[in-house]
This record gives sequence, C-alpha cells and structure tokens, in this order.
Amino acid sequence: MMAGEQLVGAKQNRVLNASIVVDARVEMPVPVTCVEQGRWAYRSRRFETSGTASHSALRLLMMKHAHASYLFEGKPRSDQGKVWQEVARKLGAFKSRSPSSALDDAYGTLKTRLDAVGARIAPGEQWSGAVFASGGRILGLDLFDRPSTLAKLWPKLIRAYAIDAFEKKNPATMSRRQVEDWVRGLSRCAVEVFSSPGLGADVRLEGDRRIAALLFVEEVPVHVEAFPDDD
Repeated sequence: MMAGEQLVGAKQNRVLNASIVVDARVEMPVPVTCVEQGRWAYRSRRFETSGTASHSALRLLMMKHAHASYLFEGKPRSDQGKVWQEVARKLGAFKSRSPSSALDDAYGTLKTRLDAVGARIAPGEQWSGAVFASGGRILGLDLFDRPSTLAKLWPKLIRAYAIDAFEKKNPATMSRRQVEDWVRGLSRCAVEVFSSPGLGADVRLEGDRRIAALLFVEEVPVHVEAFPDDD
C-alpha cells in the first residue's frame, strides 16, 4: 500500500500515512489519517480504493508528521488538524463543493481535465519510477521495485500530480540536468532508519531542502518517495 493512497467508504475517507507491505495471511491495523472532516456515519462496511492519491503538498506535510512521530512514538502518525486544513485549502483552490469537506470531491470537480491528462501521459514499459515537475519546479519523485508496480499505481499518481499542476498555472519548464541535480541531492540528506508497521524498514531522509522516505523489504526498495522542502 502506497503512502498517500486514498481509501473511501466506511465512516470517513482516509489516506495512508506511510507505504506498507503487509505479509500474506496477516491482519493488522494500518496508519491512516482522515481526509473527510464532516462525515461520521458509515457509507459502507469496508474501504475501497478511489483511484486517487493525496496531492504532493499533503504527502509532504504527512511525511514530515510521520518522521517526527517515528522519533517520538515509533509510529508514523499524522497531525489530523493540519491535514484537514490542507484538504480545506485544496477544496477552496478549485471552489469544489463538498458538504463533508472530502478531499475526493476536489478530484470530482476536475474529473474531465484529470481524465484527459491520464489519457495523454503514460509511463514507459521499462520505467520503475518518475520525477514529476511543473511550473519550473519539482513536485515529487516516486520510484518502485519494478515497472509493474509503477504501472499499477500510475493512474493515481498522475492524477495527484496533475491536480497540483492545475493549481500552479505556471508555464515554466525544467531541464533534464536540473532534474538530475535535484535527484542527486538526495544523497546529501541525513538518514534515519525505523521499523515499518508492516514488513521491512522505513528509512527517512531530510536535508538540503529535500525530504524523502524509502520502504525497504528484504533489501529491496519497494517504494521511494521524495519532495522538495522549502521550509
């Protein structure tokens, strides 16, 4: 399960605080945060995937919260109040009507435009990851263990990064060299290793105006996510 993936249904829609691999035939609680402030009643008895993920600003915010929580509690928790604030900001940016203040409604408002982007941009067959940029700056990086993992999660990723690009409305571009330099900068970050709630280790990187998380299972980087951190 990928950090930022959105789960809809049950009593509130939620997103995953961290990437997790759950072992076969195991039942366990997973760390999630609510992204629907105004609903407290069951819509269904189970969660389903909505085909969307958190936008990069929300993933960056939650990554910071999870790192701090790992340090103090040993678990990847998030600050619920600040997450709701970011959801409200995103809904307001697109004037999305949402009686329950649900992040998913922002995607619903832009469905036609998001579908068009998804139909136009597809990953190469051998890609295991991608760096997303818009308006002359990096939005984020997602790298997986194999091309099939990226292909499975691509529709959610492209919609999440596109919704950020729609908000910025800046035609500036970036060169390949600028992107490569940014990725290389991750090697200058400080590294801390924590035990993942599921299988493997959750490795956290911060520094040089970058922040990242790497889920390692049996020495394989199952998911690497990285974002610029201007703070």
